[in-house]
Amino acid sequence: MSAHWSIENSNPATYTDLLEPIRKAFAKANGVKPALFSANSEGACPTCNGAGVIYTDLAMMAGVATPCEDCEGKRFQASVLEYHLGGRNISEVLAMSVSEANEFFGAGDARIPAAHAILTRLVDVGLGYITLGQPLPTLSGRERQRLKLATHMAEKGWPLRTGLVDRWPCISPTSRSCLVCSTASSIPASRS
Repeated sequence: MSAHWSIENSNPATYTDLLEPIRKAFAKANGVKPALFSANSEGACPTCNGAGVIYTDLAMMAGVATPCEDCEGKRFQASVLEYHLGGRNISEVLAMSVSEANEFFGAGDARIPAAHAILTRLVDVGLGYITLGQPLPTLSGRERQRLKLATHMAEKGWPLRTGLVDRWPCISPTSRSCLVCSTASSIPASRS
């Protein structure tokens, strides 16, 4: 996994490296550079620097975050939002739930196998309801654990070689079921 800018700018799409194949597909479909589809780079709204919000320090009181008036909280320049992949712009893609994005990138004009594989792992750990662009600080501790688990599931030899069976109580090594909610999982069986 690559280094990330900061937790404030991170979201499930950046943390799992899902955004990389999505940016490349947007760029290829529209004949432009992938950097345009990054809220931390060339495509960012210049007013809010890609945050989607403006922070106002109130000195003696807690600061206030208000949606950026220029990008309307979408984080990107208006010119970037004119580019589409499968009928959606980058902001609309980041607003999708993991389950919706899994279907979107699994077939049709927007088919991206690398993105679909990452999204499938997120669904497998029970995160189908979170949005791709949801800021990491808004996720609960358990959601962040599952996000981290999904990234480790891509590693060769998972779960035994990484030691995750001992560290992740939600996965039973024998039944491949979630010990928290008792639902069956599509997590692959471990091999000796």
